[in-house]
Amino acid sequence: MEGVFFFFTDWFLMFHSLQFNNLSFSELRPGLVGRLLRGYNTIKPPDENILEFQNKFEEALKTNDPLLFEDIRREYDAAKERFLSIPDALKDMPKMNPQGIYVNQNVRLDHIEVYGFDYDYTLAHYSDNLQCMIYDLAKEHLVHEFKYPDSCLEFRYDSAFPIRGLYYDKLKGHLMKLDFFGSIEPDGCYFGRRKLNQKEIEDIYGTRHIGRDQARGLVGLMDFFCFSEVAPFPVP
Repeated sequence: MEGVFFFFTDWFLMFHSLQFNNLSFSELRPGLVGRLLRGYNTIKPPDENILEFQNKFEEALKTNDPLLFEDIRREYDAAKERFLSIPDALKDMPKMNPQGIYVNQNVRLDHIEVYGFDYDYTLAHYSDNLQCMIYDLAKEHLVHEFKYPDSCLEFRYDSAFPIRGLYYDKLKGHLMKLDFFGSIEPDGCYFGRRKLNQKEIEDIYGTRHIGRDQARGLVGLMDFFCFSEVAPFPVP
């Protein structure tokens, strides 16, 4: 029996490391079995899972049937194999602090069948290679479809220039950074790669402040995909 105890304790610890203990069925059977059920019941529907495993475990303890223990051992090995097959990238992720996750209202997660995630930059993080590809496709489209000079194909994507939060003036062709009050920052207005000084900004816009009428001609560049979108404007 001592070997059985350590065997099931090992199983519990493995499931616990996967954080499968988010459901509180432990009060159904205190001690070892209760702890095991918290890991086991997330694989199947709770009622069926609890009853099946509890009956199997209790029968194995009463009868000392080696076939039942072998059956439980196979389930353990299968669960362990699934655990070991987790990609290394997931294994290396730090465990999340459960106290750092909260919602503003009670949510019964066991009543939710489907979880949705924002894919871009949440589940998938993109490299500069994607930005370069978008930039190159944009160059080719400008040259082949809009008859821009072939020399545009020689331009290379510069990841150091664009940042999020810029605005592009569609009418005047300026790329600018606005402050909290909607005014052009002194060092944040460019025509191509040339930075405009304060006098040039005032000559063009009358003031550094962008009014409501002028704001209608601005396009906000607010996400990571805008890096490659804005890059063709400030060409060398």
